[in-house]
Amino acid sequence: NTGYTFAGWYVASDCSGTAKSTSATYTFTMHDAGTSGTVYNLYAKFTRNAYSLSLNAYTNGSASATGGTVKIGTSGTAGATASQTNINHGTVLTAVATANTGYTFGGWFTNTGLTTSFSSSASASVTLTANTTLYAKFTANTYTVTFAGNSGTLTYTDALGSDYKFTATYAVTYTISDYVSAV
Repeated sequence: NTGYTFAGWYVASDCSGTAKSTSATYTFTMHDAGTSGTVYNLYAKFTRNAYSLSLNAYTNGSASATGGTVKIGTSGTAGATASQTNINHGTVLTAVATANTGYTFGGWFTNTGLTTSFSSSASASVTLTANTTLYAKFTANTYTVTFAGNSGTLTYTDALGSDYKFTATYAVTYTISDYVSAV
């Protein structure tokens, strides 16, 4: 059946002991069973397939948790990556992405190029039918800074991650004519 793998032919009804054969096709002769006229029962053993789920945070196209974190389910630990192994075929898990301040979640993808969409939901249901790797896309928010400087200038002077430093120079000179100090 779908989600199971043939594991062998056994003579014990609980499929314990050593398999007579691990091939799906098993050819035998009746004298292998022992005394003539003895009933020879064979039992097929199937094991449920187990898979892994891996989640990765990608910020501005690179593997990084700068833009947000990923985790599996509500009790998982959030980070740049999350993974779980030995998950039975057909199990449904939730891939959770949380954007950091200043970033936006842009969907789950099945490739590192972030071109093959899996889900646009930050909490996406994943039904395991194979080993699965998903990539959460985070993008830095963009902001528009408007400077009305009355003929002044605005100069970009330094960048620190997503923080930017600007220096404003006014065209008008101000003179302080009185200075009062607190005593």
